Amino acid sequence: MTYCEKDYKEYLEKLEEFKGINWINNHLQLMKKPNFWSILEYGEKSKSNERSAHEIRSSKMLRWLLDANENHNLGNIFAHKLMKLIGEDYALQPLKNKAIKTTSEEKDIDVLYKDLSQNICIVIELKQFAKEGASTGYASQLNKYEDLVKENIIQHNPNIRPHYIYLTPLKDEPSNSNWHAVSYHQLINIIEQILNETLVASTEQYAADTKKVISDFKEDLQRTVDYLQKDHSYIRENLTDKEKELTLTLAEEIQHETDSKYLNELLAYQQNEDEDLQNLVLIIKDYTKAQLQNHDPNDAVRILIRKIYNYFSEGKDLETDDLKSYKVGETLSPITEELIHKYQLQFDKIELTSGKGQGLYLNQKDKKYRIYLSGDASGKFPNDGIQLLTYDNVKVVPVSKNDETKGTKKVKEIIQTSKHVQKNQFCVKIEQIINNKIGCKAGGEIDFETLVKDHLIPAIEELNQLVEDEVKL
Repeated sequence: MTYCEKDYKEYLEKLEEFKGINWINNHLQLMKKPNFWSILEYGEKSKSNERSAHEIRSSKMLRWLLDANENHNLGNIFAHKLMKLIGEDYALQPLKNKAIKTTSEEKDIDVLYKDLSQNICIVIELKQFAKEGASTGYASQLNKYEDLVKENIIQHNPNIRPHYIYLTPLKDEPSNSNWHAVSYHQLINIIEQILNETLVASTEQYAADTKKVISDFKEDLQRTVDYLQKDHSYIRENLTDKEKELTLTLAEEIQHETDSKYLNELLAYQQNEDEDLQNLVLIIKDYTKAQLQNHDPNDAVRILIRKIYNYFSEGKDLETDDLKSYKVGETLSPITEELIHKYQLQFDKIELTSGKGQGLYLNQKDKKYRIYLSGDASGKFPNDGIQLLTYDNVKVVPVSKNDETKGTKKVKEIIQTSKHVQKNQFCVKIEQIINNKIGCKAGGEIDFETLVKDHLIPAIEELNQLVEDEVKL
């Protein structure tokens, strides 16, 4: 996309206006302040729609805070205050205690805190932008973690009382009523209490260092809350689609030090040098990216999906030049007998997803399972991995295990995600896919035949084997 002088000047005027919004100004000041967490993220792309390295680091930080034997020398005060928050008694022990262990030793559990001297354990599932998900064999990952605790801890020590915490920025309600919803804001309050009441009077040699580390963590938690809680509609409503595209392009140049063509052009029209300009662009990017990328169909992805469809389909080809929409049922087609026999497939039908047509289903003969793959509006493929689902893709479960009269909710029933193809492993662009090429996240490109034979077929074979073996999940 090209921009003229008028475009750049109008964009600069809007940036200056946005800078006057209080929460944006506060965010700019925070970005200027050295913070350990922002340094850890230096040079990383945002991964707000998946379990990110950010969540992993936050979990490690929580484990450190809770561990009474760590070098913060605060004893079990964090665990004590967390238990008090959820209405449970847990004696404060300001000294180190070898009966306390804080780990993530059980598979996938973010934080597992055990105090054998008081016979309690605290299990914490931490989320940043991701939502509660399903897990192999479970409608909810929380149910799985609860079973892990019962099997691996309580079974060996029946006296231990487990307490489950679902920690999210805005206090999302967990599907499992045994879990306590806790917000980042509540955790921030606990941190502030410890900073203002405990650390301020501490005579420990490294108390100042501890205070700095914990303060940085608090500010990072607040940054996430601000991102989700602030009213961003003013930004969205006052930027044109062209200006949103410019924002993403500028952010890419700033974050990844790519060719600075557009940034240099923008700076050339700046009347007064503004040291906040680049940070301001990055802030605005966070609040426009999701809106811009998640709504409109991506033609490159749609072409790719139709090419994959045509590869598997027996006797029915979809147009790749004219990307017309199809009604439900119009794209249901048999999979070629040659492929079924060659790979011993338990799946005999292929179907384009409805709506944007950016995904495919391979339907099992007995209509129990289906394989699902898709690309997203930004060109990433496969955006959810390649998944084995129950045929209707949902399972109705009670909202409350103890009171089924409170209603039900639909939960995605994901049986397995293939290990052969990684989420977002490829990127699709029009100029590539019309020539039967697709880009790789790691760099370079491959041809369409290689994509299908070396990546998609092995993933489908893996999931097909699960169905063939009648694995109970």
